[in-house]
Amino acid sequence: GNVSHYGGDRKIRQNHGVMVKQAKYVFIHENRFHDFWGDAVMLWGTTEPSSDARISHNSFKDDSRADIALISAEHVKVNDNTFEKNVRFESVHGEPDDESQIERNILIYNNTLVGGGISFTAQRYRGEGDNPNVQHIDVVHNTIHAAQILMQRTPFCNVFDDDIINPSS
Repeated sequence: GNVSHYGGDRKIRQNHGVMVKQAKYVFIHENRFHDFWGDAVMLWGTTEPSSDARISHNSFKDDSRADIALISAEHVKVNDNTFEKNVRFESVHGEPDDESQIERNILIYNNTLVGGGISFTAQRYRGEGDNPNVQHIDVVHNTIHAAQILMQRTPFCNVFDDDIINPSS
């Protein structure tokens, strides 16, 4: 990942499991990820996003950063995964580094999360109207224990039919 750009603790936190950069038709399934200092799975892109990806039937346990980080990605499905976290960082985390990166047409469904929630945040858009690069993120039919869902500056998104149990613990 970005290990060479950082020193100290941040250098350790950039040790990721699976990094996908500007790739299409990616399937990540039936894996077990645990104890990563960085993100377990990261989808990103620079001039173009990673797209048409499916992340399903994996288990994630005790990763220090995001279990799944969507930095620049579109047409992504994240489903039927299990997540267990003891640290306060989201299990599924979307955060483009700048306003030109994309978070679009993402579906998060049928996952079970314990201790780590779901968050999508976008950089402040400087253009007129809604940011066309960050839209249509749906969070549906998940079970979330002791965590929350955060959607910030993400227009045209849906959060429905999720079981959110004791988000403040």
